[in-house]
Amino acid sequence: MGFFECLIAFSLMILVAAGNNNNNNNNLFTFLNTNIQYTYCGWQIMDASSQLCCNNNLYNALPYHRCCGSTTYNSKSQKCYRGKVYSRKVRCGRNYYDPNTEFCVNYKVFNRNEYGVCRGFVLRRAAPEAKDSAKSLNMMLPIF
Repeated sequence: MGFFECLIAFSLMILVAAGNNNNNNNNLFTFLNTNIQYTYCGWQIMDASSQLCCNNNLYNALPYHRCCGSTTYNSKSQKCYRGKVYSRKVRCGRNYYDPNTEFCVNYKVFNRNEYGVCRGFVLRRAAPEAKDSAKSLNMMLPIF
C-alpha cells in the first residue's frame, strides 16, 4: 500500500471512529498536534466551542441559546416544549405579561411605553404632544 492509500485509509478510520453518535453530538475528538476540539454535526465538522448543532443543523453559538428540535431559541425569553419554541411568559400576580414590553409592580402590569419606575414609584410618561414644550421634555407624572 502506497503513502496516499495509507493516508486515505487513515482519514476514513478517523471519520468512522469519530462519526455522529446521534446523542447530543458529544463525540469530541482532537486533531493531531492541536488543542482545538471538533466534532461532527451531520456530515459537517464543527467547532464545539463556538457552534451549536441542533438535529444536524449547524448554528453559531450565541449567549443563552439552546437547541429546540432543529432550531435554536433564547432560553431567557423563550421556552421549548416538544420541539417547538414559545414565548416565555412571566407572572405578575395572577396575570401573565411580556417582560420585553411590560413590567410588574405590586401585582399590576404596566406598559413600558406608557409608564416607568423611579425609586419604586410608577410614573406615567408625558403625552407626546406635551413633549413639544421644552419644560415638559422627558417629564413623568406620578400615578395614584
